[in-house]
Amino acid sequence: MRVSRRGSGWRKPLASCAAPLAALVLGLLPLDSSADPFPALIDHRYGTTTVPAKPTRIVSLSFIGHDFLLALGERPYALRKWYGSDPYGVWPWGHDALGDAQPVVMRGEIDIERIAAMEPDLIAAQWSGITAQQYALLSQIAPTLPPRTEDGDYGAPWQQMLLRLGTATGKHAAAEAIVARIEGRFADLRRSDGYGQHTGSGG
Repeated sequence: MRVSRRGSGWRKPLASCAAPLAALVLGLLPLDSSADPFPALIDHRYGTTTVPAKPTRIVSLSFIGHDFLLALGERPYALRKWYGSDPYGVWPWGHDALGDAQPVVMRGEIDIERIAAMEPDLIAAQWSGITAQQYALLSQIAPTLPPRTEDGDYGAPWQQMLLRLGTATGKHAAAEAIVARIEGRFADLRRSDGYGQHTGSGG
């Protein structure tokens, strides 16, 4: 199935991603769904990644990608922490989904040698700032998933991040259901004036 800024500027997307991350919380608990067939083919800015079988040892290089994995019921073996005091880089809404798992926590620049030593079978690298050179090296270690060309380093819509990870983990149908549920919630909020808009005239 195909689903088609480096430097100090990487902090700028915080405000724009806050609402989508909060929305993802609404769909955090995974939905039951039959597994998708493998291999899975996923197009991205550097070509196409083939995931030959269901991954069980996922390294998440995305600063926010582990939230999406947890939403699908996938506990990352290792994750890249953005900021915050939690020892495992998970915000309160992800604690239940993480359970007793204790992922390896990485910080700062991508350490290819360290990742190779982990022996992953999937490297999730959307929203990570991964370069073409890093992709070339990481893809020799395990199937690696960079962002789409049109999304840039940190511009991927939350829907696309979730759907692409769903494809990579054999849970595309579950990802679609979560997206539909969250977008439905947004639609309900808009219909009920949930964003604080007033329909009456001022006085």
